[in-house]
Amino acid sequence: MKIEDLTWKELEEQIKNNPIFILPIGSIEQHGSHSTLGTDYVIPKYLCEQIENIENVISLPAIPYGVCPYHKGFPGSFDIGYNTLFNIIYKIIETIKNDGAKKLIIINGHGGNTAAIEDAGTILSENMNIIVVDWWNLAGNLNPIYKGGHGDKQETSAVMAIKESSVKLNLLKKQEMKHISENIKFSDSINANFQNGSIKILKNVKEIVEDGWVGNLDPSESNAEFGKQMLNDVINYLINFIEEFKKAN
Repeated sequence: MKIEDLTWKELEEQIKNNPIFILPIGSIEQHGSHSTLGTDYVIPKYLCEQIENIENVISLPAIPYGVCPYHKGFPGSFDIGYNTLFNIIYKIIETIKNDGAKKLIIINGHGGNTAAIEDAGTILSENMNIIVVDWWNLAGNLNPIYKGGHGDKQETSAVMAIKESSVKLNLLKKQEMKHISENIKFSDSINANFQNGSIKILKNVKEIVEDGWVGNLDPSESNAEFGKQMLNDVINYLINFIEEFKKAN
């Protein structure tokens, strides 16, 4: 059920049943010329919509904006910063906790949000079980064929499964990474390899790849069927997890 459809009195009664709250968090940011700015928001929101009708589950409105300073070289990339996102998440968790909630699952769609989510959740975790699901990592763990990167086949296919018309593969540009040197090469938008080690290089993504997508899966191979299979696997996992989570105090 959606919290916005309940009265305060109905919510008060629901909380007596020790419900599981779910909160989708994303970001509005570039995902290459071919995929949508809303990718990181649309996917976790969709996943929550598929599980919010499970008995004793209450969904909270999605947070669309996130932390993405490294994408600010591209139009439409809204970076609200760590402090703002931390405060929003903190106040949401604090509110439901004060109302009596003991269980929360946060479904995250963007890696840049991780620090704010984990810090706010950890501070408020006493007498409350707070679960964080980074959907893209979960998908890759469930099946290695899903393991992808920013704006590549993994995310693009997921968006196509939700709203295929929003993806424009005809606008896709080839990935050409601007490496630091012949022997210091980026593996993604922050990690780089040198000899047998890995280091981090802090740059705006625009300085690394002109088009913005970075990943090991070719986005030209994106398709709705791949996305549906992947999202269904994630949803089935979440359904099973929720049933087990219900057994927790």
